[in-house]
Amino acid sequence: MARRLSLYQFSQRFFSGGVTPADLQALAEGIGGDAAAAFAASLEAGEAFVQLPPEALEALGFSRRSKRFARAGLPVTREATISQRQALQRQTGERREITTRKHRTGEAPYKTARARENVEKARVARIVRSQMGPDLAPADLKIIVKFRTSGRGYASLTTRAEKRRFRTLFERYSREEILEAIDSPPGRRRGR
Repeated sequence: MARRLSLYQFSQRFFSGGVTPADLQALAEGIGGDAAAAFAASLEAGEAFVQLPPEALEALGFSRRSKRFARAGLPVTREATISQRQALQRQTGERREITTRKHRTGEAPYKTARARENVEKARVARIVRSQMGPDLAPADLKIIVKFRTSGRGYASLTTRAEKRRFRTLFERYSREEILEAIDSPPGRRRGR
């Protein structure tokens, strides 16, 4: 099986002492041939930005967790680094807000189905939080979001713990709040 590298792994190798042709091949396997070829070309032209590893970030006075990029092949100084947001803007040619708007309107597809699902779950979570208030426990929110986004309702709750947690929601919150949060049809919201 061929070795695969992500751009981040590649950039770590780049800053730790150089890149071998085998690393470029592993990058091509990891991100796709065309994207790797474009990256290699921009690397040779000195226009590629690579993510700095935590050790380099710390040496420059940044947090180890920050995501900063530097132009490949040039000396790395604090002033020569750019933020992740700036790197993304250079890569795509547009601001993050424009890309987000295009995703919402359907003009641009999400990179993966998982990304689309995560955006939908976050949207539902915001709606549920606004309906039930900030006192909603994170575990309760997770169950309600799973119930709503799966399209299968109660059947989407697969473990006994999830089903038990769902049933106990009615003990902690009013029936009306729960039925509204799970997007139950209005006809079912009448008292028993």
